[in-house]
Amino acid sequence: MNITRMKEVVKFFENLPEKQFNISLWVSSLDGDGYLLEDHGSPISVNNCQSAGCIAGWVCAIYNGGSVSYDDLYEKHYGNADDSYADYDSEVWLLEAASKLDLNHQQAQLLFYINEASLWFKYKDDYGFEVTYPTGNTAYIQQESVKTIHVVDMLNRIIRGEIKEML
Repeated sequence: MNITRMKEVVKFFENLPEKQFNISLWVSSLDGDGYLLEDHGSPISVNNCQSAGCIAGWVCAIYNGGSVSYDDLYEKHYGNADDSYADYDSEVWLLEAASKLDLNHQQAQLLFYINEASLWFKYKDDYGFEVTYPTGNTAYIQQESVKTIHVVDMLNRIIRGEIKEML
């Protein structure tokens, strides 16, 4: 794990407006009224106040010159991006963010997902997160309950070595 970069991500999230964060969308954009749109095609950019994303989405933007799109990452990890939307593969965000923070695949899943196997679920009581069952028997953290302040706290706990699953 790259502790220096983790600290940089903490600083970024300390200053990120809440409306630009949604833990369940890799990348998105905001409409004119500030509402999230599920728009996988838009690039995510640290210099665009209409960009929104999750932890991994923002990490990808930060460490790819400040802006990156799904097509950029798809081409980087899989090759030709011409028909990448035919089989949208959100794994490219996880792969890229993991590589930028020097996380292995398991660590990335623990940090970037909100399902029963995630850190967010394991530590839900620490943060008072609600649980939801959107797809039957699979439990997830209610996405609206995870805020940037929680990201900052979780990343700081990881940096300090308090989250044993990330060691």
